[in-house]
Amino acid sequence: SIHDRQREAGVLGSVGVIYVHSKSFEEAADTLRRVLELNRELGNKREEALALNNLSLALKELGDVDPALSSSRRSLKLAQQTHFEALSVTATGTVAEAHIAKGDYATATRYLRKYLSTARERHSKRDETWALILSGEVDFRREHYASAVDLIAQAFEIAREVGLRAEMANCHELLARVFEQQGDLN
Repeated sequence: SIHDRQREAGVLGSVGVIYVHSKSFEEAADTLRRVLELNRELGNKREEALALNNLSLALKELGDVDPALSSSRRSLKLAQQTHFEALSVTATGTVAEAHIAKGDYATATRYLRKYLSTARERHSKRDETWALILSGEVDFRREHYASAVDLIAQAFEIAREVGLRAEMANCHELLARVFEQQGDLN
């Protein structure tokens, strides 16, 4: 109602993220497409990169893996071009997630190594935790259970130390899947 497209893009971006976190992926994708359009019109490359990253996460959850991969790659490229270092780290993880969803574990692993090393360089505990969780997911899918458990345990310890409750829950869920797959239901 105030006719400020920049503010509209910012508010809609937040709404899109809320939709992602609440697992309302259709609404997230629709909202984030609008955010992407607004930021392109405004020429705001950093916000465009952020919208692409979040859109990728929603598309991945909807099973639209190829568009998710395309969005994540474009996000990473824009983040790097605009020197948006924090997003460059996170977008590297998002590209890895899209490759995991595609079943391309070799490429995912390459991105995950970069994600983990840059997260550690930047002292980003959240990204470090996610890099380890995603690496554990890859090892789980490859049936490398001992390595998966080790990576998830590392992620859990970091998450516990810094109070990342959602990440701790993700670790528990992934560990449960690993143990269930191994037939260890105790």
